[in-house]
Amino acid sequence: MLSISRSIIPVAIVLLAAGSVFAEAEESGTLSVPPEDSELLIVENINGDIVLRTGDSPNVEVEWFITYDDENDAGTVQVLHDDSDGLTIWSEWPDEGDVDAEVQIFVAVPSDIPLECILETVNGEIAAENCPGSVVIAVVNGDISASGIDGAVAAEIVNGTVYFDDCPGISSAEVVNGSIHGSIETLDGDLDVETVNGNIELSIPEGCAMISIESLNGVIDLEGFEGAAVITELVGSYAEFGEGECKVYVCTVSGDIEVTSD
Repeated sequence: MLSISRSIIPVAIVLLAAGSVFAEAEESGTLSVPPEDSELLIVENINGDIVLRTGDSPNVEVEWFITYDDENDAGTVQVLHDDSDGLTIWSEWPDEGDVDAEVQIFVAVPSDIPLECILETVNGEIAAENCPGSVVIAVVNGDISASGIDGAVAAEIVNGTVYFDDCPGISSAEVVNGSIHGSIETLDGDLDVETVNGNIELSIPEGCAMISIESLNGVIDLEGFEGAAVITELVGSYAEFGEGECKVYVCTVSGDIEVTSD
């Protein structure tokens, strides 16, 4: 059975330097959905963070907080949902007017049901941890962190940093402007790790995969791989080494790459 609750709390803030009084407003709400109604989980935000984790409940539990800089804007931003085809949760903003608000969305999923999760925000951070299903994450401005995901993982950012560890199903980590920091113990398939402008740090066991590395403008540093060598050309440098069924491609246009074997 689906249940929803919502509350609004005004908070006064006095700005003595300006000689005026402004008031914040905070809204919060919760949503509980049985997992049989939500095999596909989509969470979309515009300004604010998304956190996905495993919970203790047999249901998908959602909690959100909306903070307005001006209490007169209270109620103009909403967190809505649609459970007609899986479960979609999104923040909806007014078409007109300048509303300065931030929405934080927290989602807890059952530990024994592998959901297919898609998480997106324009301005904010997304964190996914200890989930049994698959996760696709996209951010325009902000960071991504993924840890302890059992299923497939794909992460994409325009401006920000990707962090990942203990995600054997990760297939891609892609950034336009920003860095990538990853730690791999095992891999279920091929992996692309790419950024246009930024550094890459990757830890991967020797013998885990065939590894190809390229940097057009930067330094490649390899540690712990016997016989691996970096080839420097007139433009850029590269390295190819390793063995295994999986292939790992690591590339940056402008930045350094460090790959280590612990």
